Amino acid sequence: MEQLLALIGQESDLRTVTTALRRAVERDRPAVVGALHITCSDEAEWETAAEFQRDFVEPLLPSLKVGRKAAFRSVNLGARYEAGACRVMVHHFALAGPEEPGSESLQTYAVKVNAHVGMMDTVDGPVFGRFLRFGHPSACCGALTAAVEGNRSTAAFADIADSLAAIPDDAYDFVRANIAESLRMLYFAVLHAQSQAWAAAQELERAVCELRESRARCYVVAGVAINRPGPDAEVVVGVTRFDKPPEEPPAKPEFFGLGTDPRRYQVEFDLSRLRIVAR
Repeated sequence: MEQLLALIGQESDLRTVTTALRRAVERDRPAVVGALHITCSDEAEWETAAEFQRDFVEPLLPSLKVGRKAAFRSVNLGARYEAGACRVMVHHFALAGPEEPGSESLQTYAVKVNAHVGMMDTVDGPVFGRFLRFGHPSACCGALTAAVEGNRSTAAFADIADSLAAIPDDAYDFVRANIAESLRMLYFAVLHAQSQAWAAAQELERAVCELRESRARCYVVAGVAINRPGPDAEVVVGVTRFDKPPEEPPAKPEFFGLGTDPRRYQVEFDLSRLRIVAR
């Protein structure tokens, strides 16, 4: 867990993030692992999905078919948490767990929520929210950008605009009014990832209550993928963990992260690596 927490606010390779989460789960020595990965539909996010599959799903999850493993996936515009996803995920992977009621064997459930933001290097420094797509500058995340700019012309953008309502009004207004355009979409991606991860954590907490006699540990990781011309990177912005003892409700979730007050964020660059600190 310490390795994962050390990544909060630090730009890291995609594999570094998934490896830290995998090692945290491996130390628990669970009998079964279930996972939900939430990403944007944007084709730029294929690296994030592929790395989670390669470095977390393949080593830890039970086989769905002979030689085939898969996480429960939620892929939509803007990487929104879809109500019911955690409950269904837990129901599915619990089937791979111990068959004896009251078993002390641990079941571990991991949810990874990936917002994303493009980054382009310019003579004036990095610009977030734009991505060189097929040789042309393009909004990235386009769905999040459209929602922030008030484009509710389609139901899909209306859905993500509604999900932005989970961000506190004062935080939303502060970013719109005070953050430079070059950093604005980075701030919104950080806030969005945390709000969607918190929604997932609340439902995951209710879902593992249904396991009743089983023991469970849950991790919810909020990350922002950085899409760029070279290999993508990721910034972990929040981690929530909680346990559910047998025959008892889950313990109070522990949250570690940047939080949802953008006035406390300080964006820095160390040898071209992004660093976000909450002061």
